[in-house]
Amino acid sequence: MKSSFLAFVVLAVSGYTEASTYSRTASLSGQSFLNAFSWQAIADPTHGRVNYLSQSAAQSAGLYSVSGNTVTLRADHTNVLSPSGPGRNSFRIMSNNQYSTHVAM
Repeated sequence: MKSSFLAFVVLAVSGYTEASTYSRTASLSGQSFLNAFSWQAIADPTHGRVNYLSQSAAQSAGLYSVSGNTVTLRADHTNVLSPSGPGRNSFRIMSNNQYSTHVAM
């Protein structure tokens, strides 16, 4: 009985946390989303089978589009890959900002 009560107390106390307050530092949509990132047309640093495209090449390949405030990011699902080829076309983007704490939605 003692161990059950102790377990209950530990669970009850561990569930108590102080609420944190966050404020929005950025709101990205449409072209502002794209401007917030750098496109990296580089060899895959993990040595996988992926071919990272530049922003213009990714757009030409249909991997992303912008319409008003909407950005659509897509995966290449139409090309049949060669077993000896570089891999699937994709894009790699890196934020132009640095964050120490974030909540992403």
